[in-house]
Amino acid sequence: MCTVNSSRSMKKPRRHSSWRHRSALCVFGVTCFVPIKVESTSCPTFVTVPRRTVAVRPSQVAYASSGATPDESGPHPQGDKGSFLRSLDSWDSLNAAGGDRSALLDTLIKNRREVDQIMDDDSTVGKKDERKGSPSLRRPGSREAFSVVAPGTWDVIYAPHMTFMAGLAGGEFQVQYVLHEDGTMESHARYDFPLFNLKGYLSVSGTYSSEDGKDVCRVDFDQAWVKVLTEENGDDDSPYSTIEDVPVSFAKQIITTVGRSFFFDQVSVFPVSFLDNDLIVFDFELLGTRICAKKRTS
Repeated sequence: MCTVNSSRSMKKPRRHSSWRHRSALCVFGVTCFVPIKVESTSCPTFVTVPRRTVAVRPSQVAYASSGATPDESGPHPQGDKGSFLRSLDSWDSLNAAGGDRSALLDTLIKNRREVDQIMDDDSTVGKKDERKGSPSLRRPGSREAFSVVAPGTWDVIYAPHMTFMAGLAGGEFQVQYVLHEDGTMESHARYDFPLFNLKGYLSVSGTYSSEDGKDVCRVDFDQAWVKVLTEENGDDDSPYSTIEDVPVSFAKQIITTVGRSFFFDQVSVFPVSFLDNDLIVFDFELLGTRICAKKRTS
């Protein structure tokens, strides 16, 4: 899973080559815009806000957790993958960072077994797997590997730098990515910072692809928009699915322009350390950390 381009209104895939010079600041990472408030009497819901990333399909407008936990989510993975996942409190939301969890994630990557195809009995229980190393697709950053498993909704479940930054501001992030078969993608990040009375969604869209045809994926975003949750619209706790859904206003144009200024190449490529049917781990080299996301099965 890797490079991003375009809005959902486009029915045919965009050519990511035309956008390779633009990449979202921390798409798979964290931040996206510097907090900037935009005053607008016609559309008070637009404010460029802190970092974060979440994605929802148009048919899944509500950013609701499925409630998946290690004790409720059906068959459990075995080996190193199972050990890491069982250390978490949730399988569809961001978990607190911890030394044991990071160590288990490192072990998962170190002991991975490279395979050309993930079989069902490789990642679920059934019988105890004597081979401790968990299977990971060979050349995980290649289009051949991620094109089969990427489409769907992915929740970021472990990202120490995200929880650290959110904690500094007394808030939290929840991050999702929605990847489509045509190589396009939306990302919606729900942020909640009670100390600053800020709550809402920061969204971007673009394309995902391979950078080197082997181990490195690439994301390229070209659109950005924001929905701020207020007392008036708080019952509609969901992002705008696409930029076309955002009400027309001067603030919308400002946010789009400001957002594009933060799309740069240095944070557009991500080496992939692990990839199977429903789990990906990629390196966020800018901050020397890793991000783990799990695919929703329903």
